[in-house]
Amino acid sequence: MQVRRRLKTSKPESEFDKSLEDELSSYLLELSKLLNKGLDFTDNFNGSFVTISDTGAADSENTLAHGLGRVPSGYIVTKINKASVAYLGSTSWTATNIYLKFNVANCTATVFIF
Repeated sequence: MQVRRRLKTSKPESEFDKSLEDELSSYLLELSKLLNKGLDFTDNFNGSFVTISDTGAADSENTLAHGLGRVPSGYIVTKINKASVAYLGSTSWTATNIYLKFNVANCTATVFIF
């Protein structure tokens, strides 16, 4: 669905109405540019993409620094080069790091931490 780029209004009754309509039309145009396939994943979510190039041995704990400045609430694996499952490590998450394990050795993975 596309967002409309123009307001549907009647003829302005005053100079103020005309000015307001012009200003609202300008905002609507800019908003439609963003919403009509102009937003990026990170524009909508407070999170960080982190890539780990080698997860090491299977089931070993990996430290992922996220830079969020708060303890994250979750993660999504967005890319991985092997059939593997990422799961929680035994170390508690902090405002700087999360800890994940992978059940297969030597994966390369990108994780969105939020």
